[in-house]
Amino acid sequence: MNMSTLKESIPESVENNDRMRELKEFEETKSGVKGLVDSGIVKIPKMFIRPDDELAGESNHGRTNIQIINDLKQASKDCGFFQVLNHGIPPSVLDDMLEGIRRFHEQDAEIKKEFYSRDLLKKVKYASNIDLYRSSSANWRDTLTISLLVSDRVEPDELPAVCRSSTMEYIDQVTKLGELLFKLLAEALGLKREHLVEMGCAKGRIFVCHYYPACPEPELTLGTSKHTDPCFLTVLLQDQIGGLQVLNNNQWINVQPLAGSLVVNIGDLFQIISNDEFKSAEHRVVANQVGPRISTACFFTAPPKMYGPIEEMRTEENPPIYDKFTEAVVENVRSSYSVPGGIVMREFLCVDYLMEGSLRFSELCSLLEPNRPVKTDKLAIIGDAIRVLNELKSESQECKEVNEKLLEEIKTLKVEKNELREEKLVLKSDKERIEQQLKATTVSPSGFVPAHPPVYQSGVNKIAMFPGYSFVPMWQYHPSSTNDTSRDHENIGRAA
Repeated sequence: MNMSTLKESIPESVENNDRMRELKEFEETKSGVKGLVDSGIVKIPKMFIRPDDELAGESNHGRTNIQIINDLKQASKDCGFFQVLNHGIPPSVLDDMLEGIRRFHEQDAEIKKEFYSRDLLKKVKYASNIDLYRSSSANWRDTLTISLLVSDRVEPDELPAVCRSSTMEYIDQVTKLGELLFKLLAEALGLKREHLVEMGCAKGRIFVCHYYPACPEPELTLGTSKHTDPCFLTVLLQDQIGGLQVLNNNQWINVQPLAGSLVVNIGDLFQIISNDEFKSAEHRVVANQVGPRISTACFFTAPPKMYGPIEEMRTEENPPIYDKFTEAVVENVRSSYSVPGGIVMREFLCVDYLMEGSLRFSELCSLLEPNRPVKTDKLAIIGDAIRVLNELKSESQECKEVNEKLLEEIKTLKVEKNELREEKLVLKSDKERIEQQLKATTVSPSGFVPAHPPVYQSGVNKIAMFPGYSFVPMWQYHPSSTNDTSRDHENIGRAA
């Protein structure tokens, strides 16, 4: 008898015996499936589980592996976004991750402050708007960031206690899913299945755990501004609130949440290495009066090495559109242009753009640095361009600070001017009040005799009664006159 055949038959026989024993035990309960449910089971017995080949054949609704790859390829070329179901991550892991992020953001502010930082090298940090000082307007969200770029693993005690276990489990599960997606996408590009994984596309990871509170005026702001992702691939877990939109044919399309699904999108680095075969699409998150909205995005990004369009995809009919680059160059370009996404980055790395830009940059440097030697290496040109841009950016920042100081001084002078104007008005009011008081308190001096009309000034050296006041005789001396007064006594009446 063949010993190998015997060894193979023993496990099969044992398995059959176990199954038969399990069937008999179930039969003897005489309680059926409901009896199992009433007993409080959380996992179904093995006797109910279908064979592996049957499950694998239906896990993707009857589609073959080739059909799945074709669908991935079409979605990656057309819009760069697709949703994944039956991905192998248990729903409980997804739910626990979202709940853990909610608990972190809703805990006491003093506890969260322990993680608050804008240090780019810090592995675990909490902040609001990573580009707060570069963006034209802030976004309505807070973020817990877990970076696995420098180190391949995060230690449990580095994570917030309130979401530690759920985050550790989710990181492990999504990392495995990412590797699987890269294998499928490699096949979609006509490459070996392991090509992208061997390139290190799945090695660097950044997890951003967003919390979007309910917004009182959602029409005035955004949860996340329009951008593309500067990475190879993004895997997004979101709750059922919604708000994610993708720009397709100049229209914003809502990405409706599906329970248990994950949203996957192509990043800028993937578009570059695929030589524009796959598309990195612009997207955003709108603010909402309903909330909070909770999501976790895993960015599969680049470790520090040289990248460019994949050699196997270059042909005479499909020449490289982009030049080679490093992740450091990409980050410097993005920070110099102060953009959250990679549209400018892709244009900057475009071969035609580099050839034209190198000439313009040489002209610029001849003005800024007359004694600078001419360089022909494109990476050297990019490095110099970035350096000059950073210098100009630094000078611009200094000018901005001086301008802000001048504006503050102008503001202070305006305040002082207004204060002087108010003091002037007060003084004017005081003057008018004092004048009124003086006018009201002025009294005619005792014995003052007002001047009489000219008609009574005809007499000379006469004392006449002033007729303006009845019953009160008032006398006034008449100055001498040239009139003849010799017969005035005849005109005076006899006294009573």
